[in-house]
Amino acid sequence: MDRRNFLQASLTVPALAAVGCASPDGPRPMAVPRGDRVLFKGGLLLTMAPVSKVLRGDLLVEKGKIAAIAPSISAGDAEVIDASDRILMPGFVETHRHTWQSCLRHLGANWSAAQYFQFNFFKFGVIFRPEDVYAANLIGRLAALDGGITTLLDWSHIQNTPAHADAAVAALRDAGARSVFAMGWPQAPNPAIWISKSTTDIPDDIRRVRKQHFSSNEGMVQLAMAGRGPDFAVMDQVARDLRIARELDIRTTIHIGFAVAGGIRAMNDAKLLGPDITHVHVRDSTDDELQMIKDSGGTASISPLDEMLRVRWRRGLPPVVRSVQKGLVVSLSCDSESTSAGDMFSIMRSTLSVGRVEAANPPDSRPEPQNFNAANSITTKRLLEMATVDGAKTIGQEMRIGTLEVGKDADLLMMQATSLLYYPMQDPVDAIVAAADTSAIDAVFVRGRAVKMNGRLVDIALVNRARRLATESRQYLFDKTGYKPA
Repeated sequence: MDRRNFLQASLTVPALAAVGCASPDGPRPMAVPRGDRVLFKGGLLLTMAPVSKVLRGDLLVEKGKIAAIAPSISAGDAEVIDASDRILMPGFVETHRHTWQSCLRHLGANWSAAQYFQFNFFKFGVIFRPEDVYAANLIGRLAALDGGITTLLDWSHIQNTPAHADAAVAALRDAGARSVFAMGWPQAPNPAIWISKSTTDIPDDIRRVRKQHFSSNEGMVQLAMAGRGPDFAVMDQVARDLRIARELDIRTTIHIGFAVAGGIRAMNDAKLLGPDITHVHVRDSTDDELQMIKDSGGTASISPLDEMLRVRWRRGLPPVVRSVQKGLVVSLSCDSESTSAGDMFSIMRSTLSVGRVEAANPPDSRPEPQNFNAANSITTKRLLEMATVDGAKTIGQEMRIGTLEVGKDADLLMMQATSLLYYPMQDPVDAIVAAADTSAIDAVFVRGRAVKMNGRLVDIALVNRARRLATESRQYLFDKTGYKPA
């Protein structure tokens, strides 16, 4: 069924009753499933798969994987969840977040880019203890999970000691979600030596971390290299970072095209580009450079919300339209909660807004397009793809997550179909991208396990522990630096 026919079907009286009109008091409470066979009955399914054969029906989960999707499935001995007034969709996949900064949330809501580096790196980063990394990663990962981000790439450049890396990994695992630990460099004793035309080798502790914590490229938490692109380091160092990652058989993610122009071209000339690299920001990258990423099989991760909140060195907009029009695999990122919101709904809406402003203000004399959506490739559906299936492709896990398909891991969200944020709902994709927020998420499942039900994370004791540790860490950081909030 195509989208137009789906809309016609969804607006009929029986269909509206099925999404919850028959329940005027809102969604019914759900019991937390405990077994390994769970049947979701009668849900509105946004599979995000290339060909969606079922748009309303049942979804069966067995042993953490999607076992069947059909108009009707017999329950057998499965636990049954009535999803008739809910939307089922894949969990969000975020591909670039400095989670170690989570205890400094929104401290820099009015910072410039220069202030971001001054405070997070030179003031706070140099004094971070392993317990501060653990506290930040735990509260940050739980908050992202609460907001439906079932998979998150933790871009971690706080490896002041090996214990810092161990703490980061431990917190990601304790949070109980799917994560990628992208391991970078230290902040102490001097952040500048790693990011200002750096000629300094990143410590080789990533080899120990690979051997000790990540014996394979499987598991709920996986390893990647957070490398220095040419915005930060000389090309010999860029090549060294990539060489280590490739020796360890892990992917690499780099900041590029936001501080120094021409970095992608320089990497291309040095024959360093490849399908194992995610290029973060690409704000100042030329169309030719974006094509080079596409030709290499690489991916991009953009952060329009953070980019627009933080004053950068260069003018211009994040390349939402340009990257999509080049056919790049483009995913979304929060970047840092010290300056930006961490929920995917805010990120999607800001990306949609930036993309439409970008489309209406081309950098040359091209006339404004008459057919907006077709000309600019920025629709609500495209944004939801960036937040789900393209995120999975960015981290190399599209065979496991990103869509609701038989055989994939059951990472999924249950959204209220009757939320007053968008009720009466005309189209679920438009509603989720244009109007939803985290309050519309009833439940979150990671590999078939309920981590959030009835609007609350299930492990309340872990949440309370995370709050306590975050409070203690923030107090230490403020006391140690003498920082006094306004």
